[in-house]
Amino acid sequence: MGFLINEEKLIEDNIFKFENRVNSQVTRFLDKAPVFVTYYHVNANESTVDEGFKDIESILGNRSPLRFQKIENFPIYGLEPVVLILNDSEQGLDTEYTGECVILPNTIKPLQNDIFKINHVKGSYLFRVISVRYDNIRPDNFYQIEYRFEWLDEEKEEKLDEQVEEKFTCVLQNIGTEDNCIIQEDYYEQLEKVDNLFDDMAKTYKIVFYNERYNCFLCDTNNGNKIYDPFQTTFFNTHKLLNKKNDLSCVLLSEEFADHKRKLKYEKSIYRCFERRDLKLLNQFKYHLVPGMNKKESSFARWYDESIQIVDIPSLNDNSATEYLLSIETVNTFRMNGPTDNKYIELMQKFIRNEELTIYDIPLDLNEELMRLDGSEEVFFFTPILMYIIQTVVKDFLSTKK
Repeated sequence: MGFLINEEKLIEDNIFKFENRVNSQVTRFLDKAPVFVTYYHVNANESTVDEGFKDIESILGNRSPLRFQKIENFPIYGLEPVVLILNDSEQGLDTEYTGECVILPNTIKPLQNDIFKINHVKGSYLFRVISVRYDNIRPDNFYQIEYRFEWLDEEKEEKLDEQVEEKFTCVLQNIGTEDNCIIQEDYYEQLEKVDNLFDDMAKTYKIVFYNERYNCFLCDTNNGNKIYDPFQTTFFNTHKLLNKKNDLSCVLLSEEFADHKRKLKYEKSIYRCFERRDLKLLNQFKYHLVPGMNKKESSFARWYDESIQIVDIPSLNDNSATEYLLSIETVNTFRMNGPTDNKYIELMQKFIRNEELTIYDIPLDLNEELMRLDGSEEVFFFTPILMYIIQTVVKDFLSTKK
C-alpha cells in the first residue's frame, strides 16, 4: 500500500529530536561504560544528624546516627581504576585513595556520607562520599561527587547492611525516560514477573497467530477460514505492543488495505472502548466478515486467497452484523460489576470500570488461562486488550512508584 511523506515535517521532527539528544545531559554519558555499584544512600528522613554539625562521631556501628537506602545495580560514570598504595604507619599498613565520578540526573541526589561498594576478587571496596558538586546552570544537570576509600573489611560491610532501612534496584534502561529508575526491591521483583508474563503472552500470540506471508495476525476458524482484524492491527501498532523498550527488533504489522472510514469505525471498536475506559461505550461490539478477495488492493487479493475473512464494523443503520465480541452476559457483568471466576474477564472488568490496578492485581498465570482456550477467536481478540492493560498498569506504576 502506498503512502505519502511530508518531507519538510519529517526533517523538522528529526532535527528537533536530534537537538534534544545532543542537549541531554544523560546522552553525554550513556555512550560510556558505567561501573555498577551497590550504593548506600543516606536516608535523610531516618538519620538523626544535627544539621549544625558537619562531622559525625561514627559512620558505621551502633553509635552511628546514619540510616541508608541500599540501591543495587546503580551506575556511576567516570570512575577511574582504583590503585591502592599501601603505607607503613604507626598503626600498621594503611592506604589512602580519593577520586571523582558522576551521578546522572533524575536518579538520586547524592549526599555527603553516602557509601558505595565495588566488588573485587579480594573482597568489597567501600568508598564514602566526602563532597558533592552540582552545576545549577541547567535544571537537569549531573552531580559530581568526590569520594574516598574507607574500608576493605567484611565486618564493616555487615555493620553497613545493619543500618539499611530500605532496599531498591536501579533499572538502567529507565534512566533518561519518564519512568522511574529507582524501584523498591519488592516492587521490582513483582515487576520482573509481570514483564516476563507480558513477554510470554506476546511470544505465544505470535507463534499461534502470526502469518509471515502477510505480516499480520490471522485467526483460524472452525470452517477452515482465517479472520483478519484491521482495527486490531491499528491497536497493535499504535501502542507498540510487540516492541520492547531498548529492543532493536521492531515489529510493525501491515495494514493490508486502505479504508477512508477506518478511523471512524475504530472509534466504535472494542479497542477504542478500552483505550478510553468508558463504560458508556460498552456493548456487544457486533461485526460482520467481508471476503478478503473483495479488497482488490490487498495482499489477500494478490495472492488470490479465498480463505481470508476481514472484520468490518457496520454503521448504526446496518443490521448485517451477525457476529459479536462480547456476550450480553459479559456486558452485563462489566456494567453491574458482577462476580466472575474468569481471571482475564475479571481483569478487563476492573480496567474498563476505572478501578485502581497495581502490578499485584495482574494474574501471573494469565497466559495459561488463555491457552486453555486453544487459540480460539476469544484468545485472538482478547489477548491484545489484556496486553494493553498490562502495559498501561506497568506504565502507571513506573511513573508513580520509587
